[in-house]
Amino acid sequence: MASDKIKLKGAPDWEAWTTEFQIIADAAHLWEEKINPKNAEALKPFLTMPTPPNPQNYEKRIMPSQQPPAGSTRGISTGPTAEAVDYDGRPSNSGEMTTSGRIAFGLDQTTYKFNKELYEKEDKNVMDLKKWISTTISPHLMQTCCPTGKGIDVWYAKLKAQVGISDAALRDMAKDRYQAAIKPLARPPKDMSAWVTEWEERLAEAKKNGVGRVQHATDWFEDFDRAIRGFSPAYRTWAQTFAATNTEAIDNDTLAAGVLSNGFRAEMRREESTSGGPRKFQKGAHGAATFDGEPPSEEEDRLKAPATEKKRAPSKRRYTGGSKSGCRACGNTGHALDKCWYAFPDQAFDGWTPREFAKKKMEEALKKDDSLQAEIDKLKKRKKPKKTGPRKDHAAHIADVDDQEED
Repeated sequence: MASDKIKLKGAPDWEAWTTEFQIIADAAHLWEEKINPKNAEALKPFLTMPTPPNPQNYEKRIMPSQQPPAGSTRGISTGPTAEAVDYDGRPSNSGEMTTSGRIAFGLDQTTYKFNKELYEKEDKNVMDLKKWISTTISPHLMQTCCPTGKGIDVWYAKLKAQVGISDAALRDMAKDRYQAAIKPLARPPKDMSAWVTEWEERLAEAKKNGVGRVQHATDWFEDFDRAIRGFSPAYRTWAQTFAATNTEAIDNDTLAAGVLSNGFRAEMRREESTSGGPRKFQKGAHGAATFDGEPPSEEEDRLKAPATEKKRAPSKRRYTGGSKSGCRACGNTGHALDKCWYAFPDQAFDGWTPREFAKKKMEEALKKDDSLQAEIDKLKKRKKPKKTGPRKDHAAHIADVDDQEED
């Protein structure tokens, strides 16, 4: 066995190995019907070699020229053609059978050949799968989990019992890897293409293993948007535009992850073509705007302040709804409460479409926080009437205003 072919040596290799095994077994129509432990009660037995029909089990005819000896038990067949039947004898081939016997024998022969073909096909698939197992697991596992004479279902069950990982553990591992992939970054990764590919793979893995956070587009789009906020203002604006133009697909959970990732790759190519290569972003000086388009928070200022200033007693801060605390109304971390379009829809740009899940978040927030409505009413009194005249369109607005939608 070539060592470079061994893919299963222990528990860390189980997930990748069993995924490949299931794909091969499913293609051979073996996984769901014959192997999958989750279908234990509904599994069908493996086919066995059928027995060919025996000619001696059919009627033997008497030739017309033959006369039945005295005392013999012979009669007339009631088949399509009346003929004498030798009830004492047994035919050795179809030529000695009565007409009805030959018809029955022919039908049984056809059934036998059909069942034999099914058996041979399944048996070959099983043998091929066993061969694949023997070349992809360690010799130790082959000796302890794959006994001679046992079926492929027994082999798989023993391998799973020895080195397999529970569904709950797989789900937790997939969740951890997904969360690592969507961790917000303060600057663009060195290899943007590799980053988005990693995100695609981890999202697919998390979906496959039933991670709850990624089952709906509203959730995983929000994660993606949050992860790229630190890349650059240009990518931030792109995400806002994408959300605005795909609102219905996101809310209806019909947005495909590939549409998002391919759109992001197209934006990457556009950025590279206009800048002569991948953009490099320098960390701004103290007091400059952050990647979210907001000024540094009080907490950031406090951390950057001289040591003498850090010793001052911290002032009591009220909830501002800034980038660190999030909007009290819709929960978005990209804008303050006084800029929330869900709380102040008259401030939104023309053509803005509210997203249902964000509206529901605001309704829940109003129910949980009695002071929220009072705060909104207070802010409404402070706000100046909007100037008359044409509003900015979406593209112009999102370039210089914090994201007003739930990401």
